[in-house]
Amino acid sequence: MKLPITFAFFMIGGFLLGGCASTLHITYDSDPPGAVLYQGQQRFGYTPVSVQYQVSAEEKKLGYKVVEGTLVRWASGATAEMSSFKADLNQRGSSQGFTFQRPEGVPGRETDVQFSLELDRTRALQRQAAAQEEQARAQRRQAAAQEEQAATQRRQEERERADRNRIRSPSN
Repeated sequence: MKLPITFAFFMIGGFLLGGCASTLHITYDSDPPGAVLYQGQQRFGYTPVSVQYQVSAEEKKLGYKVVEGTLVRWASGATAEMSSFKADLNQRGSSQGFTFQRPEGVPGRETDVQFSLELDRTRALQRQAAAQEEQARAQRRQAAAQEEQAATQRRQEERERADRNRIRSPSN
């Protein structure tokens, strides 16, 4: 009876491992940074931004994944887009990058550069706030641990005091 169960286990395991899709990570950037990335109707956020794509077993076998077109729009309204492309999995691997260049001659480059600097400053402030929040959480955890240690010590002292009192006044 063990043989069929073991066989079924290996068959299911082999099926799951063989059919697993992997992931392609593409980091989209722009020059200047801070353009909004769109893919179809979906907005992914300000560049640089990473997007994950599932890669099927068939795409792995072919060695590429077709990624639908993407578009970036800078604060000034300038845009750049890329039609669908083949992400070469064999040559470039599962972690790739692409940088959109702002079109030359389109007015508003200074606006886009200023927006990029403001975005950098905002991101730095967000990282600083997150670090401060984590530090405050660590301090609260430390204070709670110290309070627990003090409570444990008080309980121990109370037990010792009670033991001493029992020794001093024998029961009748």
